[in-house]
Amino acid sequence: MRHDTLPDIRPRAFLVMRVFSVLLPLLAAALWGWVSWRDATGIATRHAAAQAELVSQHMERMIQTQEVIHQAVRARARTLQVDGLGSDRFHRFLAELDSKRTVGHGILVIGMDRRIVASSRVYPISTVMPDRDYIAAIQQGASFFLDRMKIYPSGVDAFIVATRLRTQGFDGLIVTGFATEDVARYLRGISLRPSETASVMRTDGKLLVC
Repeated sequence: MRHDTLPDIRPRAFLVMRVFSVLLPLLAAALWGWVSWRDATGIATRHAAAQAELVSQHMERMIQTQEVIHQAVRARARTLQVDGLGSDRFHRFLAELDSKRTVGHGILVIGMDRRIVASSRVYPISTVMPDRDYIAAIQQGASFFLDRMKIYPSGVDAFIVATRLRTQGFDGLIVTGFATEDVARYLRGISLRPSETASVMRTDGKLLVC
């Protein structure tokens, strides 16, 4: 066979080399971009998860402080007769708890009929509360409810913690609160970047603070 009859592959090889010389940098750039995006996304995701955990822990501490107070009120109430809940002695006990600065807006004991039977701030008291979501939630069987509202008549914006109270002949709830601004200030402090925001949302989807 004569060699001069073989096809000349040099132009084709040269073309392939030219194509690869163009594609390889593009592929390398694309791969580098994907790796960088993956790393940046991973860092952002881990950062967001860490921030969310900090917010969760902060809210948990705030609520646990209120729950400790509720436990103390519940324990004392169960040592009293029904009429003892409206006594001066029980009021002074609530006022002492209130004075420890762990309660932002006082302590109330409210019956299922919405009548306030005891308060850490006022004695004697016999006032019927307006309709409130936290009262309705406890009436419907919830043992714990967290809400945000403006307290009447001061107009202070507060988180409200309500828990069930059942004792001798009495069925109602304990209510305490703490300032919304305390939580908002923490959220502002934890948002390190200008584009970041942090918020607290209830499990039913209600946005409580951001």
